Amino acid sequence: MATIKAHTLSGFMELLPAPQTQMERLMEVLRSSYGVYGFTPLDTPIIEASDVLLAKGGGETEKQIYRFSKGDSDLSLRFDLTVPLAKYVALHYADLAFPFRRFQIGKVYRGERAQRGRFREFYQADIDVIGDGELDITNDAEIPAIIYTVFSRLGLSRFQIRINNRRILNGFYAMLGLSDKSGDIMRTVDKIEKIGPDLVRAILVDDYAIEGEKADEILAFIGIGGQVAYVGDVHDPVHIVAHIAQVLLQHILHDVAAEVADVGKVIHRGAAGIHFHMARCVGGEFGFLMGGGVVKIHNIHPFRVFV
Repeated sequence: MATIKAHTLSGFMELLPAPQTQMERLMEVLRSSYGVYGFTPLDTPIIEASDVLLAKGGGETEKQIYRFSKGDSDLSLRFDLTVPLAKYVALHYADLAFPFRRFQIGKVYRGERAQRGRFREFYQADIDVIGDGELDITNDAEIPAIIYTVFSRLGLSRFQIRINNRRILNGFYAMLGLSDKSGDIMRTVDKIEKIGPDLVRAILVDDYAIEGEKADEILAFIGIGGQVAYVGDVHDPVHIVAHIAQVLLQHILHDVAAEVADVGKVIHRGAAGIHFHMARCVGGEFGFLMGGGVVKIHNIHPFRVFV
């Protein structure tokens, strides 16, 4: 009889007792913190019908999904917790009270090349607020408080909460007369932490023919922090929009800013709605640890309109 060498598949999680205990403690902090803010636990199957998971769209998702057949069934392992949530709400719509606030902590699977910081099997710890219609903006404003609570309870004292909103970004670029180049600008400035502001400015000026003065305005704008200290021409609409963005950040983060390092950067990804991205402060080794935001899904067959 052949001897089989014990091994774990590359990119899949298997911890020794000590780190597994640490993982369990971390999850308990997440569960208790989410519960304080009124989120209820939810669990959904790891295996779903492939047509359900791919209802969001194919493309890159279809390439990464673990898909297999069992008898006549076309099945897949879930690749995130959002699509199963969408199915759950559509299926139980009549039995749920809205806004529906849920958290879910569970493993997800993606068939991509395993590398440092990127796994094929990993945990997601999601919170979502599902509205039947429009949700009040206070649901957005609550997210930084939840992030602050979670990381404070985990013993992290220096971290950043970064906020962006496409409406503010598009309005700012429109006032600079750069609406037609907004996509190129967002993609370029998104690289600022990797290549630095000088190279970002050079790309904006040389590759996209943006005037140097406007490139400087863009760099100043995306560097706005949580304290209202923006100095500019109060009669210039560009400076007014920048100042409004800064004031909004201060009010959103008023209750959590006291002990957080460099709170409230306006970052530059072109996401619809308000998005929050959390990172350790400069010098930390972890990079971005938490992210999310407002997502609106309309008429995604076979689901109803929600989120």
